[in-house]
Amino acid sequence: MRDASIRESLTDKQWDRIFYGCPGAWAGNKPKLNSHGSIVIDGGNILAAVQYLNRQRLRVLYAKAPLPEIWCSDGGIILGIGLRY
Repeated sequence: MRDASIRESLTDKQWDRIFYGCPGAWAGNKPKLNSHGSIVIDGGNILAAVQYLNRQRLRVLYAKAPLPEIWCSDGGIILGIGLRY
């Protein structure tokens, strides 16, 4: 069964509320209907961030180490996120 909780792309205001409320988030780009977004999380907040994003009806698609040019304190990580349908 598919989750029908989000049927449209997030508005900028919705994304700002989600991003600034996410534990340990310090960079990111908003997911769109047909493509994923990403959010960079400090290492000490990864579990809390994943739980928070799930509560905000966003799906965590993947996790990967940041690129060398992106610095994260506490061994940060990039989470790929997508809208739930």
